[in-house]
Amino acid sequence: EGPHGQAAHAGLSEMVRAEAIVVVRFDDRNRYGINGIPGSLLFSGGRKCVVRCKDKTIEAAGKRNRFAKVEFDDEDSPEGRLMELLGNVGDYAAELHAYQLHFVIKPCHYPQAASWALLPDDLPSEAGAGGAEARLDRTDLHVFSVDNESTRDIDDALSFEFDGAAGCTIGIHVADVASRIPCTSPLFAWARARASSAYHGGIGGESESGSVPMLPPALAHDELSLNQGERRNTLSLFLRVEGTRITSRSHARTVTINRDATTYAKFGAATAGPLARGRELLRALSGQSEAEELIAWSMIEYNSYFGDALACAAETALAAASAGLGRDAALAVGLLRAQPKEGVSASYVLAAQDGQAVSAVHVSLGLLNYAHCSSPIRRYSDLHNQHVLFATMVLGSGAEGGVGDAEALETFNARMSRVAHYHAMVTCTELAYRCRETPMLSSGRVELGEDGKCICVHTERGRVRVPLDDSYFVEPLAALLGRAAGAGGEIAIELCGVLKSGRTKLGL
Repeated sequence: EGPHGQAAHAGLSEMVRAEAIVVVRFDDRNRYGINGIPGSLLFSGGRKCVVRCKDKTIEAAGKRNRFAKVEFDDEDSPEGRLMELLGNVGDYAAELHAYQLHFVIKPCHYPQAASWALLPDDLPSEAGAGGAEARLDRTDLHVFSVDNESTRDIDDALSFEFDGAAGCTIGIHVADVASRIPCTSPLFAWARARASSAYHGGIGGESESGSVPMLPPALAHDELSLNQGERRNTLSLFLRVEGTRITSRSHARTVTINRDATTYAKFGAATAGPLARGRELLRALSGQSEAEELIAWSMIEYNSYFGDALACAAETALAAASAGLGRDAALAVGLLRAQPKEGVSASYVLAAQDGQAVSAVHVSLGLLNYAHCSSPIRRYSDLHNQHVLFATMVLGSGAEGGVGDAEALETFNARMSRVAHYHAMVTCTELAYRCRETPMLSSGRVELGEDGKCICVHTERGRVRVPLDDSYFVEPLAALLGRAAGAGGEIAIELCGVLKSGRTKLGL
């Protein structure tokens, strides 16, 4: 097991114990030695192995191939012992469980509630300590959140204060999780190790959407979530708008109440009231039209503003350290999101490293010093950045405290990359299952994002972004789609699901 109780299943070369997820081929007539069943390691490029099974297991399995957890004597051993059968190949629940084990999404054993050491809710009296700001009571605002119907961890919400025909103050309100979870809490170290929540969308019917939250469900879905009607600590960005121009930006630590936890569909369809009026203003400001794009634009505004604030804080800390007036800048730097060029996956960088400020370019967004700050319930980076913004960050050694050096940053980026890979695989697999029986005709658009080129596919359940990576598809498609359409180009596609090499893959 890893340092926080999660088993390591990520691949033989990375395992603490030599365990792996294997497709055991019970339909193969060949046997190796005594009860040796041929198999292949999941996501290994087709690496073969032999799995030792008991007689009764072989008899019970019949000819159905299974996903299984297998233990090997060492990383290079071609033979292993069956530990657990996870379910049938071609079954969505079994394949999802195999992915969750492989990418270390499960098992997930949260710290015991008695150890959480949460700070009391709504403590303006602590505002002066550590450079934190006073908390404003803005429960007068009509705040509403816009999410998917299945969302239970509500990080962010909006408000619109119209004054006259052309003036408005837009509020973007994000859960102030740092005000409740101090860096000394075991939850903070846990969040750093987990890095992010993990989600799956389901395939309809009994296979509904779900998640493995970064924080315990009692917090992520309840006590910290901006649930409707609940008073919550928030970190708010206020955009002053005159006509269709943003004239000023300011922030404050606030207390707000979410008056309406609504959905993208209702936000997009509203014909009157605050939802409709706010939506039309966002359309005028952003140049976008779809509900998802409007909320994404709002979050980019939020993250860009606080990214600049984190960059400025790093420069100030460096100057203070140089003059001998403060702590080492490494104790107070945020995590910026950087993508130096197209086609390269974005990653996190420290706002200052080796005594120098870092300018983080994000090519896909066309921004400098962009930071993830809008989802502190489901991403560690956002929680980390909240603590840095208000000088409550504490760095420890090893797995304790915040990410503060190159080694910790590399480990964190690796974990985030693994979770991103899990999400991409699950997205494509679920889409493949949904069109496994009947091909699906759809339209798509090639887009450039944080992880390179992807296809934004319009399905009956909304838009799905499929990374343009050969490993997700039955046949290599990168070159074909590269010729068919550039970024922004519309294409007509037919989707189908095909069982290949033990996995349900997507065909286009």
